[in-house]
Formats: sequence, structure tokens, C-alpha cells
Amino acid sequence: MAISSYENQVVPGLLQTEAYARAVFENKLPPLAPYEADVQVAGRLERQGILRRTVPPSSYAAR
Repeated sequence: MAISSYENQVVPGLLQTEAYARAVFENKLPPLAPYEADVQVAGRLERQGILRRTVPPSSYAAR
């Protein structure tokens, strides 16, 4: 049995460093397979590229 809870004391995914994201995924319950943590971290880091675009995202839809 596992107890899951919401914690508001974490860094949002798009702002996490690789080490922080890895720690998050490696401490999940139930545990991920070692390769799955690598896949999740890689995906998270890839999505961070959105913040480095020449034209960053905005909260307004293009018209």
C-alpha cells in the first residue's frame, strides 16, 4: 500500500534541473524501472526547450 499526497513545495516540471527531476522520478511510489526514470527525465528536459525559443510562449492565443 502507498499513500500519495499533493505537495505544493516542489519546483514545477519545466523549471527543474536534471538532477532535481531525476530525484523526483527515482523516488516515485510505486518505483519506476531504472530505464523509465531516464525516459521521463529526458522528456522533461526536452519540454524545457519551449522556454528557450526565440519567441517564447505567451498566455495569449495567436490571432
